[in-house]
Amino acid sequence: MKRISTFVAVNLIFLLCGTQLAHAAVPFPTYVPTYFAGLKAGAMVITNGSECSDGAKQAFWLAGKGTFGNNYPGVNVFEKVAGTCASSIGFTTRISLVTINSFKAEIWSNCAGVSKCTTSIIKKNGGLIRWVQVSKSGRKTAIAVTTYNLPYGQLLAVAKGISKI
Repeated sequence: MKRISTFVAVNLIFLLCGTQLAHAAVPFPTYVPTYFAGLKAGAMVITNGSECSDGAKQAFWLAGKGTFGNNYPGVNVFEKVAGTCASSIGFTTRISLVTINSFKAEIWSNCAGVSKCTTSIIKKNGGLIRWVQVSKSGRKTAIAVTTYNLPYGQLLAVAKGISKI
């Protein structure tokens, strides 16, 4: 029993230290997802900015194997300085607005060919919640949570589970 406790403690320290080190490597406040819809997530990854035309760094987590092209469940969480690394969000229709951690957030999905586009389409066509989180010092972090092959409730739970490091 003592070995298991030591193992758990060492892994928790590694996770927290690794996240703290990654936090120091980006020019924006980072937040950590505490829930991944029951999927195994990798550690936070920091990009070098080469994928953005403005050279902006991003932090992200991936969980599961889901994409638009398969039936596996998946979760992606991306963070960046608000207003940088502009790109297409990959979703066609804004469905509604919600509040995440006291900030207004947009809910998106792909609704082409759907007569009534609601959050019920998210499991079939993927979903996105995105918002800008403002720190106490006024620094802005854009956060985007994407799910594949998971219902809206799971997408919302992942987004609401994001907390400050």
